[in-house]
Amino acid sequence: MLLGPLRPVPPVTEPLWRTWSDDDLASGKAAEPAKLFHQQFEARSEKREARAAAAARKGAFLAAEQVLAVVTVSPNNDLGNGGAGNIIVGTSAVSAKGWTSDTRPPFPVLVASVESFGRAWRLAKAGTPVTLRFDVDTTTFSEHEHGYNVVAEIPGSDPKLKAQVVMLGAHLDSWSAGTGAVDNGAGVATVLDVVRILRAVEAKPRRTIRVVLFCAEEQGLVGSKAYVATHFGYSTAMKPPRLGEIVAAADLKTLPAYEGLSAYYNMDHGPGRIRGVFAGGNAEMGGIFAEWIKPLGDLGVGTVVAHRYYAADQSSFEQVGLPGVSFLQDGLDYDTRAHHSNLDTLERVSPGDLAQVATVMAIFVLKTADLPEACRGYSRTDRGLVRRIWICFCLIPLAERCYEALKPGIFHAPVSHSADRHRHFRSPGRGRSSPGRPDR
Repeated sequence: MLLGPLRPVPPVTEPLWRTWSDDDLASGKAAEPAKLFHQQFEARSEKREARAAAAARKGAFLAAEQVLAVVTVSPNNDLGNGGAGNIIVGTSAVSAKGWTSDTRPPFPVLVASVESFGRAWRLAKAGTPVTLRFDVDTTTFSEHEHGYNVVAEIPGSDPKLKAQVVMLGAHLDSWSAGTGAVDNGAGVATVLDVVRILRAVEAKPRRTIRVVLFCAEEQGLVGSKAYVATHFGYSTAMKPPRLGEIVAAADLKTLPAYEGLSAYYNMDHGPGRIRGVFAGGNAEMGGIFAEWIKPLGDLGVGTVVAHRYYAADQSSFEQVGLPGVSFLQDGLDYDTRAHHSNLDTLERVSPGDLAQVATVMAIFVLKTADLPEACRGYSRTDRGLVRRIWICFCLIPLAERCYEALKPGIFHAPVSHSADRHRHFRSPGRGRSSPGRPDR
């Protein structure tokens, strides 16, 4: 069955390749889409829920009609750019969540490019018989199939602070249309290379640096939500918080490790250069970041964005009042062409841009790990650190760096948490007194 209607294909009038100018950074234009995401949160959530309910009803009807297979047209992305040959996946037209056993349709669903779908649609509408041949080879697993996060650490060197943790991570999973090089192979490679850089410069972080590669981000931040709920805290409210929603202090149950996390840095917006950092509405953190980026101007880092980033794995930390940090990056063709499409391939990954991304991320992670206990107003910059990390990165080819990062033995064994008290970044709107968090 061809599941229509055949949608219009608007002309592409905007550049498919995006980089941000200094004026874009200064004016806030570069960060405006993320700001609108949260401003329109309620409307977006209601629209998403209504769309999922309609898709579920449609799927139930088609199942009752005993269709053999369904072909849908590649949708438009948020930029209205779902034409010109790319195939976008990730939003099911016939189920709320096509990957769970209770919502998965009992028939195969395929996505065709708008050009291929349009040809078949027009022929069928004109009364010409259309024959489609499919080769579908998929495996479904038990509803009790386990997912896994990959965790590793560089132990801290300060006896008083090494039980405290600075985290960085990315998600391992990707959609099936492409190879996942952009979303999120680039993020995983960056995180691994941050560790290689820190080892190459013989960094001795005061706090422990923990790397987590999360599973099932694309299915609703499953891996990071489970990790946060297991180690840091969770909502006790009857209704679980929605994607991007902050848990009220009265509903927050914190765990012993909650006070031991300084920050989590996430990498999940393609391979474009870092141009700024999101402070998540935290004025204290924003002030510190503003000082840290001063020596990074020659790398193109030029702004601190006050508000939060799009919903991604850092949102699982923000949801319980922990600082989840994302970076503002050049978009390249991530949103316009590659995101969740058949064009998500290695050809859209720039080694030079990834070099800059890993360098900047390594600096932020290390400086966070070395913060003194009283971090308010702390603003030391270190151009020597920037120079050492950047030179170390640029002298080693990308393939060799990735190989070295994957070699056995690069990570040390995990360390345990303790009850050491310290100062951390805290998300805005979170009171100093909440369940499991004594007043300071």
